[in-house]
Amino acid sequence: MKKIYTKFFLLLITPFLVLTACEEDETIPNDAPRIAFSVPAADLQGIETVDGVGGPAIQGTVQSDAGLREVTIELLKTSGNEVIQQITTFSNVDSKLYIINFVPAYTPEVTGLRVVAVDVQNRSVEKVIGISVNEEVPKLTFSPADGPVGTQVTANVTVHTLAEGDIASLMLGDMEITNYTLAENGRTITFTVPEGAVTAALTLTPAGEEPVVSETEFTVTEKPKEIVTHSNIVVNAQANRNDEGVVTAFSAEGKTFTLAEGMDAEVSKDIDFIVADSGGDDYLDLFSPAGESWLDGNYYGENSWPVKNETKLLHLSDKDLAYFESITAEELNALTVGTAYKTRIQPKESAVGYVILFETADGKKGLVYVKAHDPNTAEGTKADIFTFDIKVLE
Repeated sequence: MKKIYTKFFLLLITPFLVLTACEEDETIPNDAPRIAFSVPAADLQGIETVDGVGGPAIQGTVQSDAGLREVTIELLKTSGNEVIQQITTFSNVDSKLYIINFVPAYTPEVTGLRVVAVDVQNRSVEKVIGISVNEEVPKLTFSPADGPVGTQVTANVTVHTLAEGDIASLMLGDMEITNYTLAENGRTITFTVPEGAVTAALTLTPAGEEPVVSETEFTVTEKPKEIVTHSNIVVNAQANRNDEGVVTAFSAEGKTFTLAEGMDAEVSKDIDFIVADSGGDDYLDLFSPAGESWLDGNYYGENSWPVKNETKLLHLSDKDLAYFESITAEELNALTVGTAYKTRIQPKESAVGYVILFETADGKKGLVYVKAHDPNTAEGTKADIFTFDIKVLE
């Protein structure tokens, strides 16, 4: 595994700012050149970098009343005297002021900056300011910071430059990411948040190297829900307390069942609503399977359904078909049955036009719209027929 350090020793040099006197005084000052750094020395200690980039600009001035002949700026390393690189110098320029303003590329081997000034009288002055750069620690970042399962994430690692086969593992918490793409730059990795992922930090382990862990966690959010509509669900409302294969129950997904089918646990676990015509009065009773004791004993003696889901019901008395048809996923998701919910809705008049909010035992939320009612008065019949539409968040 190779570690690549970016070592440009000069990122930016501000052009010289030269000030010349408009008029010579009769007496020329004879002071030696003066060098001053305006950057605080503390700002140049313990510098943290990312791929060789970071640290403050070094600013200051070189002045000479007699006039400058030469200014040399050098980065130092190791002993403080070995020159990494001579950054800039100029000669034979009749100027009295030189502005220092540049950003060197800081690396751990840099220990200082030396400025040497020579004036027109060949007087030389130098000044050194110490620099301390911390050994760069690999960093792992990613974007976006959050999203549901299926979100595409782009991660970037510093210091390491990877090739195919150089990644021992990529983990989101305890889950290994096996499907990812490494970009040609060797530092950018893209992957899709897999099913079952939870909020956690990202960990990249290069082959033969220590793991690199992101400082922040990727937050796995709930996948945005969409409304699924199930139309024209036809259910018989049992008037006689028996079941001869008459469909009289249904699920939030619009599947219909007979009461006898509910004796099978694999069926009853999916049933969310039971429809009845209590007392044969041609009025709708919409039950939660766990909401009324009449299911036990009334139909099967001592037998009982293995699973009786509790569905919470709330009649939205101020809502109509237009509301049912136009509601958005965001609006539906914001609704709640609260504490005023029922486990039995029993209109005392025709239920057609009713809009009923529900929450099922497994957390599904939706609306039931009573679309039509057929009293089914033909001789020999035993059940009214109701037609429902359902909107449910999936």
